[in-house]
Amino acid sequence: MDSPPEPIASLLPFVDRGATTPPASPRTEQSTPPTPSTSAAPETYLELIERISTPTAGESSNDLSSAPDETQHPRTPPRTGKDRADGPQITGTPIVHKASSYRGHSVASLVGKQNAKIIRPQYAKEMRPKLAELPFDEFMAEFMEGPELPSESVLKIPDMDKGKLMGRKEEDVCVELCKMAQIVFDSCPHGEKLAAKNTRQHPDNTDHDDYSEQLRADISCYPVHPQATADYASATADADKFQAQTRWAWISLWVEVKTAHNDCPFEMQNPTEDNFLRGGDGAAMTLGQMAEYMAKIFRRQHRTHCFSLSVYRGRARMMRWDRAGAIVSTPIDFVANQSLIHTVFWRYASMDQKQRGFDPTVIPATPQEIEEMRTCPAPTEWVNACRRASLDRPGWPIYKILMRRQDLVDPRELTPLTNGIDPVDPEPKDPDRAANPDASFLVGMRCFAADSPTGRGTKCFIAYEVSRQRLVFLKDYWRPETVHPDRREGDVLKLLRTRNVKFVPTPVAAGDVYNSEDGLDVQKTRTQEHLNKDKTTKREHPAQVHYRLVVKEIARPLDDHHDPYQLVKVLFFAFEAHRQAWEQEHIIHRDISATNILMFVYKDEKGRTWVIGLLNDWELCKFLDDIKKGATRPGRSGTWQFMSARLLLNPDKQHELADDLESFLHVLRWMCLRFYEHRLTHSPPELRDHVLTFYEAIGVRRDDHEDTGGAQKYITMCDGYNPVPLLDSDSPLDELLRNLASVFRAHYAAVEPKKPVKPVRKERQPIEDAADSDLLLQSMLSSGSFTDDEDDVEPQTPVVAQELVNHTPIRNAFGKALRRPASLWELNKMDDQFEAFEKSPVTQRSILRSSQQSAGSKRAAESLPDAGKASSSRRARSTAAAGDLPSVAEAGSAVDASSNVD
Repeated sequence: MDSPPEPIASLLPFVDRGATTPPASPRTEQSTPPTPSTSAAPETYLELIERISTPTAGESSNDLSSAPDETQHPRTPPRTGKDRADGPQITGTPIVHKASSYRGHSVASLVGKQNAKIIRPQYAKEMRPKLAELPFDEFMAEFMEGPELPSESVLKIPDMDKGKLMGRKEEDVCVELCKMAQIVFDSCPHGEKLAAKNTRQHPDNTDHDDYSEQLRADISCYPVHPQATADYASATADADKFQAQTRWAWISLWVEVKTAHNDCPFEMQNPTEDNFLRGGDGAAMTLGQMAEYMAKIFRRQHRTHCFSLSVYRGRARMMRWDRAGAIVSTPIDFVANQSLIHTVFWRYASMDQKQRGFDPTVIPATPQEIEEMRTCPAPTEWVNACRRASLDRPGWPIYKILMRRQDLVDPRELTPLTNGIDPVDPEPKDPDRAANPDASFLVGMRCFAADSPTGRGTKCFIAYEVSRQRLVFLKDYWRPETVHPDRREGDVLKLLRTRNVKFVPTPVAAGDVYNSEDGLDVQKTRTQEHLNKDKTTKREHPAQVHYRLVVKEIARPLDDHHDPYQLVKVLFFAFEAHRQAWEQEHIIHRDISATNILMFVYKDEKGRTWVIGLLNDWELCKFLDDIKKGATRPGRSGTWQFMSARLLLNPDKQHELADDLESFLHVLRWMCLRFYEHRLTHSPPELRDHVLTFYEAIGVRRDDHEDTGGAQKYITMCDGYNPVPLLDSDSPLDELLRNLASVFRAHYAAVEPKKPVKPVRKERQPIEDAADSDLLLQSMLSSGSFTDDEDDVEPQTPVVAQELVNHTPIRNAFGKALRRPASLWELNKMDDQFEAFEKSPVTQRSILRSSQQSAGSKRAAESLPDAGKASSSRRARSTAAAGDLPSVAEAGSAVDASSNVD
């Protein structure tokens, strides 16, 4: 039975391909953004297709098949010969291969000693240019100023055993330091009381599916309040040795102990100004290990900075970590003068929580507030399951985040996310809260957290908005100070949503984080003040400013798509958001990835469920005018697996529109590798080798040691073939992959003329349109907004060079695929084939989503609405069995509730 035309959530929402409603008349829009209204009837899909392809009064034509004009179709600045791979020139933000730029999607295992030997040197490489040395006295005066240490007669601290401090047993050193530190903590009348614990034998057993696991600090200094004490206490610990569990959620100060100088990351024996950083494998492993620990603490806690000590046989260096790197003191010899180490612990004990690095805008939630979060209505069962998964998790206390009232966004200023959703919500039930709205949000366990100790440090949460008594999505990260106030992510979202750009999240609140309400004391990093200029850009490192963004939509990851048609449709929505932002506001996204394209499920006023796509995570976006100015900061990165081949090969290359468009292809290929049957489906080891080689390979450029990659990508883009074709070669999905490959082959022939292009043998014939194609897709064919070539499945031989300067060719390829009849889309979605790659981040994220679903009701795990095909509700099971794969050495976020990546 045919379904009625659906209300559009702004382009192809959940397209009902069986509908037979005739096309509606073209609509005329106002030249200014319309005022949101709840009285207007939802726009149908047919009306939308007519409207978006018909120019309105005062507007230029939106027909992308016409010749591009830079006033309507902006272009990134033209390249010069120096911008090509054979002549690097910095004209845009350099790409840096940080661990966090690719590990979130990596198929390589991240646990075990063998993998630690690969991961930790990567962390060390990331940290080395972000470390600065400061004389011990200056370090203490600048960062740990406080009351003077009382005389030894007052404190009565017994001397530590010098033999043990200078010995080879790390356990003995830990016990001696804990004895001394505890006496200092107990004697200090200032600050929150602390307990020094020897945790080197007891890993954090609440640490699951969070990148590297079972890590443990040598010494952890904890608060002594009952909630923390109950968490880190261990029934099997030896009290005489001050033993306790490692708990990343509660560590205030931590200590790393080494007894072999080769394992010290810093020079301890003969330090000079020129050699405070040591080389060698052991030093790199320890520095990477310390960076891992710091990343754990930043993921678990709400911190602005954190202190640690590096100890080696009676010598120690203080460290202050923040999102710009770490400042390291010169070493002290506390065997020769034990009062030096006493002073360190006394000063720390005397500091308040803000000085210790705890965010003063985050406070413990009350039991009543937690109960409100637990019982408030959820828009879907899936959101309900995610909410439950964030609560009552061991090692994850519930906190209330305080933002400023001026951070709240007035929803009346916004245009709808789609033409069927009003951005203005009903008033909250509590009249007092409605009259005095505040900007406070409860959060528990994160849905996502970046794995790097430096950089943006993105963390995402299902949050409870206290004043409006609803669930929202909160994103917390550190932005570069160089970003113009009008270019911050929340401001960009507000701009887009006031200019009628669809399919981008609805901002609820956004702003920098301040330590006080007066707005004068912004939270920002300090490490950059002591770093040398960046070697690539020759510029000072900018400060990182703490920033928060709250959006209304809680969207699902792209992984959860129901079938191939829905996958392509959701990608098309995100693509439309990208196109509208570029053409209307001259904004380029610059971080297209599988986790930044999301599925939003909503219900209309009749209770019908629809699915649309959102393009999320605009924090790296740039305006065209800014692109022309060149790089503003060193070290900014995208998502390695989805970057264009040309960006990976040339880190100095300017980021162009074509690079973003290419990323859409890599996202589609990635999803096909995971969920659809292809020639590597039944050989998991080969599949992993392909992914590691094609998406994760790393090289080093000889002249400046910059990380490069993308060689295999580059070959396939130039040659115009799909490296892993689907077994169902007649499906519209495979046809779309081939057509996109053809588009980029022509593009690479134009921008890389020195690369010889091999002809591609035409082995498949274009799929003919069926006579019974439904009218919804027929309307796209006749709308004038899409064009078809007679022979667009394979490139011509020789290939015709055609630079990709706008969205038209990609949009046409998507349009052609979506016009194919439903009978040709009968392609089963499989279980995730990457699940065979045990302990990889991409698998851990899948496990996390499964735990979120199981934390709710069984209904939460139900599939999304299909695309009107009964047969698609059954999924073929992948033959890739977890555990069948040997360990191999790898080469080298509206708002998804499980994956907004850094």
